[in-house]
Amino acid sequence: MSQTTAPLASSTERHRLYEDALAILLGTLMVSIGIALFAKATIMTGGAAGLALLLQYATGLDFGLLFSAVNLPFYWLAFRRMGLPFTLRTFVAVGLVSLLVQATPLWIDIASVQPLYAALAGGSIMGLGLLARRRQHPRALPSGEARLARRLGAVGHRRRHLPRGSLRPSA
Repeated sequence: MSQTTAPLASSTERHRLYEDALAILLGTLMVSIGIALFAKATIMTGGAAGLALLLQYATGLDFGLLFSAVNLPFYWLAFRRMGLPFTLRTFVAVGLVSLLVQATPLWIDIASVQPLYAALAGGSIMGLGLLARRRQHPRALPSGEARLARRLGAVGHRRRHLPRGSLRPSA
């Protein structure tokens, strides 16, 4: 009895529009549930979502508005460095996360959540959401965000003579 295996998909394989749409929707839904758990437990994450959560805790403004605003400079950088299709997908994903985080409390009522559980479950759910997104577009987050951050650091190094790595948080 012989077994045949399907060839592995290459990283340059093009996906159909509906596959991209489902990956964006599933990924952003999962990320928004994780962020809702983090927000309810008043804990932090990193990146643009972490900065938006911090600003939400400090100002009381809506996460969706803050998340969209924090991501504005990245659209320009993404367009210049990674092209219009990547920028549009990023714009849609950020918009969906912003909307879904605001809508999640209307769909599920999280009365209370322990911070440790929120960190473990919310972090895992967000990671799976990013993985769903990354599977469709290998250049997408988190490596895309890291690449943009490295480029921002390089600009700071060239224009402001900042030492490389000086803006990186300590471990």
